[in-house]
Amino acid sequence: MRLSPLVAACAVSLPLLSGTADANAYPIKDRVLTHNKLYRAGKLKPAACMVKVMNQHFDPPVSKTYGRAVLDCLNAAWAAYAKRARLPFAKARVAFATKEPRRFCGSSWPDRAGGVYCPSERRFMMLVSEVSIDEPWGLHFLSTLTHEYGHHIQQISGIIRADQYHPYRGKSELNEQAHRLELQAECLSGVLFKSMWPALNSSETEWESLVDRTRAGAEYLERTYKTNTHGKGRNLEYWLRRGFQTGNPASCNTWVAPSAKVA
Repeated sequence: MRLSPLVAACAVSLPLLSGTADANAYPIKDRVLTHNKLYRAGKLKPAACMVKVMNQHFDPPVSKTYGRAVLDCLNAAWAAYAKRARLPFAKARVAFATKEPRRFCGSSWPDRAGGVYCPSERRFMMLVSEVSIDEPWGLHFLSTLTHEYGHHIQQISGIIRADQYHPYRGKSELNEQAHRLELQAECLSGVLFKSMWPALNSSETEWESLVDRTRAGAEYLERTYKTNTHGKGRNLEYWLRRGFQTGNPASCNTWVAPSAKVA
C-alpha cells in the first residue's frame, strides 16, 4: 500500500494471522524470504520498452492509458528477469479509481491508501488525483505504480505467502515483519525506476524531490495520525535510494536487515 497525502501509499491486502513462535524463530529464518531466487539473477536490465511508451500519444483519461502502457512494459521487463532467476511469472493487472472504493480484494479500503495490491487476483487498484488524470507524467504517479508492482514481484516469488505464515512473538515483531514487506516493495520500486530511468527524461532534481516527498509523507503520517505501517521516513528513503542506486533486487533483501533499518 502507498499512503496519502504526501506519498501515495501502497498496501498489500492480507489477513492478519495470529501466531506464536519459539525463541529461535526470530529473526527471520525462512529461506523463501532470506534466500529467494529473486536475489540471484543480478541487475534488472534497462526497460527498453519504456522508450516506446514515452513516445506514444495517450487518449484521455491519460492516467489510465499511460498507466496500463507502463504496466505492460514492467510485465515485459520482469518476465525476462524471472526467466533468468528461474522464478514463475504471471502478469500484473491494474485498475484505477478517482475516489476510494468501499471494498477491494474482499476487505475495506485502508485509511489514507493511494493504492492496494490484491495477491489472490494479482491485481492492484490505484487512486488517481485530479492532477494526474490527464497529466500523470510526474514521478509520484509512477512511484505508486512501481511500489504496487513491487508487491506483485513479492507475490510471484512466494515472499508474500511466506511472510503471511511466518510466526511472530507479539505485536512488535508483527509490525516489524510488515515493515520488512513494505520496505522491500519500496526498494523494488527503486529497482524498477532504475530500469525505466533512461527513457523517462526526468532530472536528478525530480528524483530528489520524489525521495524527499516519500520521507516527508511517512513522517507526516506518523506525526499527525500516529501511523507507521511502512516504516519510518528515513528507512523508506534508505530503501528507495538503495534500489535505485543498485538496480539489483538482491539489494532489497530487507529480511536480513537489522531492526533499525526496518523500524
